[in-house]
Amino acid sequence: MWVHLVQTGQFKIMSKLKIKQLLKRASSLLRKGETDEALSLYNAVLAIDPDNYHANAALKAKGMTPIVAVDPPDTEKRSLVANFNQGNFAQAVVLATNLISRYPKSVQVWKALASAHAALKNYDDAIAGFQQVVALDPNDPDGYLNLGAALQDKGLFAAAAENYQRTLQLNPAYVNAHFNLGNALKQQGDFDGAINSYRQTLKLSPNFADAHGELANALNEQSKYEAAARHYETALKLSPDAIQFEVRMKRMQQQVCDFSIYADLPDLLRRIDSGSAGNWSPFILLSWEDNPKNQLARAQKFIENARQVAPLPFPPPVERQSERVRIGYFSADFHDHATMFLMAGLLREHDHTKFEIIAYSYGSTATGEWRKQAMGDVDEFHDVADCTEPEIVALARSHNLDIAIDLKGFTAENRLGIFGYRLAPVQVSYLGYPGSLGASFMDYIVADPVLIPAEHRDAYSENVIYLPHTYQPTDNARRISDEALARADYGLPDDAFVFCSFNNSYKIGRVEFRIWMRVLKQVENSVLWLLDTNEWSVNNLRKEARLMGVDPSRLIFAPKVSQAEHLARHKHADLFLDSYFYNAHTTASDALWGGLPLVTKVGKQFSARVAASILTAVGLQELITSNDEDYERLIIELATSPEKLGSIKEKLLDNIPKMPLFDTERYTRNFENALMQAHAIQMEGMGPRDIVVTDPV
Repeated sequence: MWVHLVQTGQFKIMSKLKIKQLLKRASSLLRKGETDEALSLYNAVLAIDPDNYHANAALKAKGMTPIVAVDPPDTEKRSLVANFNQGNFAQAVVLATNLISRYPKSVQVWKALASAHAALKNYDDAIAGFQQVVALDPNDPDGYLNLGAALQDKGLFAAAAENYQRTLQLNPAYVNAHFNLGNALKQQGDFDGAINSYRQTLKLSPNFADAHGELANALNEQSKYEAAARHYETALKLSPDAIQFEVRMKRMQQQVCDFSIYADLPDLLRRIDSGSAGNWSPFILLSWEDNPKNQLARAQKFIENARQVAPLPFPPPVERQSERVRIGYFSADFHDHATMFLMAGLLREHDHTKFEIIAYSYGSTATGEWRKQAMGDVDEFHDVADCTEPEIVALARSHNLDIAIDLKGFTAENRLGIFGYRLAPVQVSYLGYPGSLGASFMDYIVADPVLIPAEHRDAYSENVIYLPHTYQPTDNARRISDEALARADYGLPDDAFVFCSFNNSYKIGRVEFRIWMRVLKQVENSVLWLLDTNEWSVNNLRKEARLMGVDPSRLIFAPKVSQAEHLARHKHADLFLDSYFYNAHTTASDALWGGLPLVTKVGKQFSARVAASILTAVGLQELITSNDEDYERLIIELATSPEKLGSIKEKLLDNIPKMPLFDTERYTRNFENALMQAHAIQMEGMGPRDIVVTDPV
């Protein structure tokens, strides 16, 4: 591209060739007596090389003062403008490149070239083009705004923010600059700064629908739900078709257990599926519907509409001192987080004689005991939270990874875009996102036969690594607090039957919650123990209980506590009740590790089958149901049959040390077997394929 030619010096070589052609043509025209056209060409030469002797001499011989044109005449710009306006961006690049060869100081043409590259998602070329714009006209606020947008498109959020701030220095009332700055700050996790920028935007433009919507998103991230709701509602009044804000608002309502949303979700999902992808995450939709094919289609649409990057070619292999397979784990969750509670044992048990383990952490939280433990269990630990995507890619590629493992998918703080560049010859989606990413650059997804049975295999675009028992790792060294706390310390009645569900509030659906209320009505002296995620969910669930004829005081809410105490408090519950579309995942393993049985209803999609996978791996398949009626019936049967429930608890305690679920070393060997197979397939030059791991134990 021309912008690269300017940077590399090749532009000068091509300019000399162009000058030679122009001079030759002008000389020929003079000989023919076509003086005006010849003089025009001499001026074109001077536009490229103002000091050119031949052109200056020719013009002076005719008694003319040389004129160096900065911008091309309107007749030459018309085709460029027309192609750009018609969406013919590739042709616009060709035309603009040709004009720049003759008018290299034309800000207008550089803007057109850079804008065409931006439309084609040629981010490097767009950035270089807008850099030329601001170099030629450093007092143009639009130049810095456009440069910031190009940098933001490439994921260079800090640099984008700097250019938006430069824009505002030149024009403090520039509405789009305030808005774009808010977006760049939000993407860096600076929600306070983003909120301030959006408020500045709305001071200048009170009816800016997107500013209301993005302000609502930032407030939502800070759990300021009431304020967020007001701005979502305003955004939708101003722009009724802004489906992305409707999705975010429904998700927020789900987080506060506002069950009124369930009447609207079928129509909203229909509109989502029939329209173009919005700027929401497919992760939101997992708890709205149990349909793996629909979830795959949404993921694929999201990926197609997301910022695309071209995979980088791999350099020739570097000779190694060790033949160990190099594994890179990429996550924002290397801290006291559910992912680490599961993975700590895997990292600890990895065979470092066969594998070199490198962790790349890009999360906003960089403290805690679990992080320290992870840092001690890997060969290298890199905090790349402040790095740009290209910087992370360059670092990872410098390590010559064999396999890159993404632990985030579409979940919060993900940096899935780095995998689009290709970090390693083999790329694996694992643990963090319970579903298909629909991305061509992801080679494998880690699952098991329960999670992805044959009838749902076509709902996953990745090749499947089938582990023999469950996809989920566990840590059999997790400490359970031995502090002597009683039920009363948690506000629980001593003599009640305690149902428990410590899932996040957004996972609790209307259907299962109403079943739970019917169960409470049928099981005397029973209570339901839930996690206190926010005050609004507490109030809404108690309100729903009252509507179902249940005394709201029978709902008891547990505060968040340390992991060790959380595991210990399970002994005060009698039975864990699972949610539907998005099961208990880490929460299910927590309950079982704490000796608490769990009843689930197996669904269709990955997120709705995790509890069934876990129960199978611990040998408690009798706690898996397949419909609402059996789910409710089994819960009541266990709650009203102390002998049967006691037998289940004894079986669980007996199985914990014997069954695969909590055999961390066994799991690690099977997982490593899968990685070795994936690596061997790649080394043999074959394309990825499904891998079935056989447990040798």
